[in-house]
Amino acid sequence: MNTIVLLMKMLLISYTCLMVLLVLWVLNGRIPRAYYSKYSRKLIHRSSLPFAEAWRSDVEASDLPICLRARMRTHVLGLRG
Repeated sequence: MNTIVLLMKMLLISYTCLMVLLVLWVLNGRIPRAYYSKYSRKLIHRSSLPFAEAWRSDVEASDLPICLRARMRTHVLGLRG
């Protein structure tokens, strides 16, 4: 019985560590503040929506990879920033 409890505690601790690392990964991939002043609030919001694609034409080509990385990472956990 003690081994089962110990195993469950280890699984809970490892799951918590995994979730913390995943949240840090997502938060590290957010759109930098410099881009918030460059683009409108409406465009930033549309870029975070799951099925919206029209915003890509309004973003400069050099900024598109940063926006796509932030979008993918926020969709991992379903967060919106």
